[in-house]
Amino acid sequence: WAGSPVGMITANSVYGALYGLETFSQLLRGDRSVAASEVAVVDAPQYAWRGLLIDSGRRFVPVPLVKNLLDTMAAVKLNVLHLHASDHCRWGVESK
Repeated sequence: WAGSPVGMITANSVYGALYGLETFSQLLRGDRSVAASEVAVVDAPQYAWRGLLIDSGRRFVPVPLVKNLLDTMAAVKLNVLHLHASDHCRWGVESK
């Protein structure tokens, strides 16, 4: 392992480490090489609450779309999903 590239992530919580891994994965190319030889990223969220609202109470949202949105939220480091599942007398989420 001598001379091999080394990566180090330091974080104050497990979630910070997870976000650090996501940032590191964004530095990788398709052939798994790193986009730059030496990189130092210092990152911290400006707001503790970074989220997305899905209003399926007013408009039906298919489950595959919600799963895709969750993956996209993880990629851009959004940490809160507000799912508005019902609206007055409607229930816009498919249940089986």
